[in-house]
Amino acid sequence: VDLLEGKVQMSDTQKNTARPAIILLPGESGRSVDGCDLSKGLFDSLYLRSWISGRISFNETPVLKALKQLEKWYGIEIKVNKKGLEKRSISAGDYQEASLQDILKVICFSINSNYSFSDNKVIIQ
Repeated sequence: VDLLEGKVQMSDTQKNTARPAIILLPGESGRSVDGCDLSKGLFDSLYLRSWISGRISFNETPVLKALKQLEKWYGIEIKVNKKGLEKRSISAGDYQEASLQDILKVICFSINSNYSFSDNKVIIQ
């Protein structure tokens, strides 16, 4: 559970345990494994707000991090076959409801690469 607004209580669903419930506040994340073992942490609320509004942008974002974000956003695996991207960053405008292809065109232009689709994956070369 990633909470943007309000307050949420999470509790153990196993009836035979006496684990205390956790309370989540905005910006906090709660996790549960098999209905128990509750844990609490923080999450990137800006990312979630962007996803909800259909907006994506990169501002001096490491290329590999941007590609991971696209994997989550579009639900597709991206394989990178180009060396030297670990230290590169990109800045790409504010896209609203943009297609994956449109964003990949901008990123690949920025890093002097090409992309293709193969077996429901994106390959960057």
